[in-house]
Amino acid sequence: MKKALFLLTLFAVAGIIIYFMMKGVRSVEDDNDTKDIKDQRLVSMVDSIESADWKNNAQYRRVQTEIGMSESNGKIDMNDKNLLLSTLDTKYANSLTKKYNQIKSNFTSFPSILYNEMIAFQSKNPDLKTGIRELGASIQLQNLEGSVNQIPEIRYSSTTISNLKSKINNLPLGALNSNSICKGIKIRYLNKLSAFENDIRDLDPLIDIAERPNSDYNEFKSLRYNKSILDKYTFYRNWLRNNEYRFNPSRNKN
Repeated sequence: MKKALFLLTLFAVAGIIIYFMMKGVRSVEDDNDTKDIKDQRLVSMVDSIESADWKNNAQYRRVQTEIGMSESNGKIDMNDKNLLLSTLDTKYANSLTKKYNQIKSNFTSFPSILYNEMIAFQSKNPDLKTGIRELGASIQLQNLEGSVNQIPEIRYSSTTISNLKSKINNLPLGALNSNSICKGIKIRYLNKLSAFENDIRDLDPLIDIAERPNSDYNEFKSLRYNKSILDKYTFYRNWLRNNEYRFNPSRNKN
């Protein structure tokens, strides 16, 4: 009898706990449910943000202003205002995600306004972080142009070129690897590095030979023969100009 009473009491307590837990859950859901907001016109305006094709933040700002004015005019209370603004931010973040997914493979210029909005609202939709990372990588890719352009201006280094190629290829572009702009930039960079490497890789060791104290014009001739190639690159063009006089004292500098 005592055991049965104990079990009955245990079930009753468990039922009460579950009841209050479920009540709490329902309360949270109710707190986040816009169907009870008095001005459903505002709810429709908020909902339209998610379905609209994003162009800029103008529509978001208009709805945000309308919500603030409605609270000031007594059409909604503070709780409704806060719920609407929170929902507005979430739906706006969803619209940013949708827009990025639409354009990521085919945009023809960097979407800077969209990128800035994605950064501002990234806490409202975790998918935005992926787009931010990819667009950030595309900025890094563009910023590597100076490093790529510098390579043909200095003396050849297989390590420097290899490291730069790895940096270009390992940027976390994700979906932007199929974007025509990013693909074009990568191809241009890698082709420029490879062209320099192919031109200079076998000629550069000859400079070391020609610079030895006991070297003579015979060591210089093969380099002079490749003048049309070496002249394309600053370090090697200057080296030829300076050393031709050393090997041929009777000749003026070019």
